[in-house]
Amino acid sequence: MTERRWTIAAGLPPEIGFQFVRQFVNFARIDCWLPLAASHEYTMCYSRALYARFVEKLKQSEPWDRHTLLGNVRLVVLYLDKGDGSDRHLHSQFGSEALVIPFGASEIWTQPLITTNQKNRAIGLLVRDGKVALRHAGALLGIIAKEVGDHDNITCLLLPPKNFGRKALAIWNCVYEASVRRQSGDEFFGTLRLLANSISSQRKGNNRYFVGRNKIVYQSPPKARDRHGCAPGWDTNDHDTTCVIRGRIRFGVSFDPHFHYDCNLAGSGKRTFDSCHGTETIPKGRKHVNISPNDNIR
Repeated sequence: MTERRWTIAAGLPPEIGFQFVRQFVNFARIDCWLPLAASHEYTMCYSRALYARFVEKLKQSEPWDRHTLLGNVRLVVLYLDKGDGSDRHLHSQFGSEALVIPFGASEIWTQPLITTNQKNRAIGLLVRDGKVALRHAGALLGIIAKEVGDHDNITCLLLPPKNFGRKALAIWNCVYEASVRRQSGDEFFGTLRLLANSISSQRKGNNRYFVGRNKIVYQSPPKARDRHGCAPGWDTNDHDTTCVIRGRIRFGVSFDPHFHYDCNLAGSGKRTFDSCHGTETIPKGRKHVNISPNDNIR
């Protein structure tokens, strides 16, 4: 399947947004963007509106077949860093499925954008730093793709955030730091290895599986074996759009929509789990639960 790249831009000033998108297309296409005045900070309302615009375009261009939907996608959110901490709303909205990368010189927010020269200078700065940011994103995406693509059943990057426990937040922070600090690929990979080694695990045969909250072992079959079930699709009525996307993309890279963890419940005592939206209670007679990376419980 041909790789499909999606690039979203957040925070472009309305005075130069269209011009930036037109000029940047020579390097990469901006598939979706939403203007934001220089005097405004990022809000949850803005982040949700940008996400809604992104979902609308996805539904127009991506296949509706559940088994091929969002296959081999690379998803990056470029955002102008205002330096006020409000970017946390963007990371909260997009940080599970996308690689969220800051770009743009700080003077964009302090200089007027009135004259043609002022606008052209700002656009030039954004195009230059946008190229650097996307090259950096490419290095990180390459490592993430190997993890969630080739080693999905043993990587820590696909652990479900709601159900696994505190270490899931540390994984998110690892990717966040690599993105905002523009770590090299080697530095990111080294930090990721250290983090994975710090998570409790249990060895079974030749593989090591992570142990989460309530001593539940997150074990999953390798790709060579049949994987039952599939992530929800656009037409799955009991799931919303975030469930669909987060069941297929993690940190900017597509993973197998059939991937899930087969968790043995013997000895854990836990029967109620947080789901992708809500909770699910496993019947007492059942000895296992299927948990997907997006916390979909089956």
